[in-house]
Formats: sequence, structure tokens, C-alpha cells
Amino acid sequence: MLAGKLGVRSFPTFIRVNRESIAAKIVGTRSLDTYVSGLSGILNKEVQATPQPLLATLLEKEHLLFVKEIEVMYDVEQTNFQGFVGSQLPAGSYEQHELLGETNFIKRAVFVKIVDKIIKSILTIVAISNVELSLKALFPLMKPLWDKN
Repeated sequence: MLAGKLGVRSFPTFIRVNRESIAAKIVGTRSLDTYVSGLSGILNKEVQATPQPLLATLLEKEHLLFVKEIEVMYDVEQTNFQGFVGSQLPAGSYEQHELLGETNFIKRAVFVKIVDKIIKSILTIVAISNVELSLKALFPLMKPLWDKN
């Protein structure tokens, strides 16, 4: 394989190859400055890192972010995580949930739409199956979701 021929043994590895030989190689997890400097040298031109978007902007765009994504993207330690999120996201603009054992943050407006779709799906299933189900029966099932809004 090409990776073996180029001596790639770890991830990530950036290699620039010219016709004669390997021109440059950056191996392993490094600081952003190391990559910017290395890529500037490899490309023979100034490279500028794109600044990280504000967390609120990123959540607005992506709608759902896992804690690990936020920790890595913003270089936040677990011990400082809740403080970071509290300082970056306006109160009431997001929901925090667990999915497959992983904590995630979802934009509140998206969460409300999901709850609405769940209710409509339940009502559709009930209508199709000719089962009588009153809103009184539905309310205890959905109350925990509504209480968050």
C-alpha cells in the first residue's frame, strides 16, 4: 500500500511528495500553529488558520453537537465544559440530552420540531389503527418533553 511505502504509521500524517522525493512530512497530533507553519512551508506560501466560529453560530448551523465535538473543536477540558457552554450559549437556546450514552446539545427550535413530529406520528398511527386515544392519554407521555420548553 501507498501508506506503507511512504512510511505512514500514525494518524494524522500530512505528506507532500514531489517528483524526486518526499518534500515534507507532518506526523501526529500537533498544535494548530505547528500545522499552519508546516503547511506554509510545504506550500511555499502563507497559510492562515480559519478562526473557530462562536459555539452559538456552530449550533445554529449544525443543529446538534456532541460534547466531544465541542471539547475538541474549542480545546475545552471536561472540568471547564459546563462553564464554557454557559458562557457561549444563551440560556434557553438549546437542550442537553443523552443519545447512546453520549451527551449532546441540540438547538431548542429543532428539538421543538422533533417533539411536534413525534406527536403527529403518534396521532397518525392511532388514526390508522383505529385506536381511540384521547389527549388525556397522550399528555402524560409527552409532558416531560413539553416541560422543557
